[in-house]
Amino acid sequence: MSKTTDMRGVFAGALKRLGWNRKGSVASLRGSDAQLTISFQRSQYDSVFFVNLGIWLLALGDAVEFPKHSQCHLQFRLERLFPELSSLLKPEDVDLAALEEQLLRHGADLQRLTDLNYLRELYASGGLSDGLIRKEAREILT
Repeated sequence: MSKTTDMRGVFAGALKRLGWNRKGSVASLRGSDAQLTISFQRSQYDSVFFVNLGIWLLALGDAVEFPKHSQCHLQFRLERLFPELSSLLKPEDVDLAALEEQLLRHGADLQRLTDLNYLRELYASGGLSDGLIRKEAREILT
């Protein structure tokens, strides 16, 4: 089994324990104001492993159960919001136990991303500056 497959398994297990649903390689969590999606992407140039986090704002319309990352109103690489995960997302030297521990530790932080007031606070403080935010989402966040 490849390290990338092992990493996906750790993500799937940890997210399931945190209440996320999964369909194929996409995990989804619906909260009061937003729906989160996590999907996986491997770089075509080296062994870097990307974890995409999409946020669909329910104020802009109801989401399908598993929206694609590119359809979400806010789009990030997970390690941009949680920098401490970046060193754990390299398949060649991944510590799977440490990865699982960090994912479970950040479960509440991920859940908070479904709260519009928290997203507004993050946006105002610059905490969402390392991702793509669609114009209509910016209008709601300001």
